[in-house]
Amino acid sequence: MGLTALKYKLFSICLLLALCFYGIKPIKAQEDKTDNIQRDNFIEQRVEEITENSDNSEIDYSNLMEDLQNYLRNPLNLNTAKADALQSLNLLTEVQIISLLRHIEKTGKLLSIYELQAVDNFTLNDINRILPFVYVSDNLETPTLTWNNLWKNGNAYLVSRISFTAEHQKGFDDVPDSVLAIKPDAKYLGSKYGSFTRFRYTYGTYLSFGITADKDPGEQFLKGAQKYGYDFYSAHLFLRNYKFIKALALGDYLAQFGQGLTFWMGLGYSKTSDPLLVKRSAKGISPSNSINENLFLRGAATTIQVKDWHFTGFYSENNIDATINTLDTLDNTIESISSLQLSGLHRTPKENANKNAFTQYTRGGNISFKRRLFSVGITAVQTAFEVELQRKLVIYNQYDFSGKSLFNIGADYNWIWRNFNFYGEVSRSNNGGLAQLHGAIITLDPRFYVSVLYRNYSLKYQNLNSNAVGENTLNNNEIGLLNGIVYRPAKFFTLAAYYDRYKFPYLRYLVNAPSYGHDYLAQVTYTPSKKTEMYVKLRRRIKQKNNTTSVEAIQEVLKTQQTNYRFNIVYKLNSAIRLRSRVDIINYSLGQNNPSNGFMIYQDINYSPSMSRFSFNFRYGIFNADDFYSRVYAYENDVPYSYYIPAFSYKGTRTYLTLNYSFTRNFEVWFRVAQTWYSNLPVISEGTLNEIDANHKTDIKIQARYKF
Repeated sequence: MGLTALKYKLFSICLLLALCFYGIKPIKAQEDKTDNIQRDNFIEQRVEEITENSDNSEIDYSNLMEDLQNYLRNPLNLNTAKADALQSLNLLTEVQIISLLRHIEKTGKLLSIYELQAVDNFTLNDINRILPFVYVSDNLETPTLTWNNLWKNGNAYLVSRISFTAEHQKGFDDVPDSVLAIKPDAKYLGSKYGSFTRFRYTYGTYLSFGITADKDPGEQFLKGAQKYGYDFYSAHLFLRNYKFIKALALGDYLAQFGQGLTFWMGLGYSKTSDPLLVKRSAKGISPSNSINENLFLRGAATTIQVKDWHFTGFYSENNIDATINTLDTLDNTIESISSLQLSGLHRTPKENANKNAFTQYTRGGNISFKRRLFSVGITAVQTAFEVELQRKLVIYNQYDFSGKSLFNIGADYNWIWRNFNFYGEVSRSNNGGLAQLHGAIITLDPRFYVSVLYRNYSLKYQNLNSNAVGENTLNNNEIGLLNGIVYRPAKFFTLAAYYDRYKFPYLRYLVNAPSYGHDYLAQVTYTPSKKTEMYVKLRRRIKQKNNTTSVEAIQEVLKTQQTNYRFNIVYKLNSAIRLRSRVDIINYSLGQNNPSNGFMIYQDINYSPSMSRFSFNFRYGIFNADDFYSRVYAYENDVPYSYYIPAFSYKGTRTYLTLNYSFTRNFEVWFRVAQTWYSNLPVISEGTLNEIDANHKTDIKIQARYKF
């Protein structure tokens, strides 16, 4: 029997066992309160959809996941939680939040979490989804910041991780000095080992202090360009809700206002299988826990609350990587840059030359007036560069920002009237460009929601720090209308769907003419119990793109169509074992060219007994994708504080095993091995320094954490 046939047989056995498990009556056991299928599926789907929409598997989800983990450790007391704290969960609509606050005012504090079933606009599915992040208590006292409380009730941990690829990569070859003199970027300067260390202390959601250090594989350590050890360091001190101080940040932090048109640093939901998430819930100032080396603010920020008024000011000086355009040969100083580099990789002399190429100064503020049913805010931000940004002009980017200083100002609003939630933002850049979006979420019935969002981002609008809902990387050159619904016709069923139609009035990258597109998604979720959830999803995206296969001087613009089909089922066999099976199918076509197809099938086994020191996650999957356009993304259970959503193309298998062992209540370790094996790719990443002269790649991670 050949190796390929054996792997397919092994997968068939795994799938057969899973189907058998689905038919077994669950063993009676104590419910593991930390294992919530609805919650985990919700998080995993949103992360996958962010990755698919951005076409980037290297996005850092640290801040998103850290926030959720912090709420798991420090759930909100629904009897004392304020509207902004509930909004930050991104699990409830504003109409639901208002209904909850009104219910508490009218009937008194909640006695049980299941009293939420009596609150208008709440369903059992809503309650199950938020259960891990909230609780009900009659203790209405707010924790005080005393040294005794900080010592006794704070949470702290120290985590350290080493990662590496087992196979030899070309970038770690021994290259003769004579070759390096001609080609200095012919090898990586550092070792193949990546390293990550973090210490963090939190006191509820009120105080956070953290230090993070990170080194990527191939980067030096304690020598060369990294003579201070790690390539990247980050630290923050953050205080929330202390007297009149709503928030105070020192060090590295994020800032988010309105709907993301004027200023939004960090991740934001866009089009997902929950159409209600297109409405952003801005956090204002928050700490940064990311290892992204460019997308954060470094300096100080504060928000002061005076009754219904919130005043925010922030300042940042951050060294940013960039491609150098011109260099003063007399004193070897940078005069201009041509583009920003966001990879954060510094493994070769060329990459090191681009490191911290210039300083970006960001200063701004926000003034908001917030009532329960109405809020309005004004945000103003100036972004200044130490050197001039001079883009290499091509026909599609001539309206993009170039220069040394950029100013943006915008106004946002949020209004709740009965079962209608209206929101929006209008923003202007200093060259006169305008951008606006306006939306509404309508609760026709506790089981039926409608979402509408109109956006119009002019061609001239310039903003390097916006991140509103849209198809483009930058919020310009786009007009669109997005409509969505969420309908729960029965207790166990949820239907979510959206249709987005948009156009681009001017040229775009790889599109040599004004173009249009539309995108629709439909998902049916069946949740018969807390132990089982399954869904079927269809998504189709139609855009226009140059015919890159043409040899003509002027390439014709053709229609592209990508259709995704997915079936996913998660079943909790008992308190220790959870199973997941998934099938993904993708079809892609460009005009009348030959279509490409891709699929992935995988089986997950999660073993996590509540009273055991040992747990593991295992996956075996098969994929076959004709090319890059029919690639398949798949969320993977990684070690904590590490997030990776790989894209699979070609033909092969994907297997990983993550082991966890708790030696004591405070000390635990993880070991993860993940391998991608290709049947039709003899050399991986051919022609790059990551080249592996084999048809398999094996990644290993070892991590330890101590909780104080």
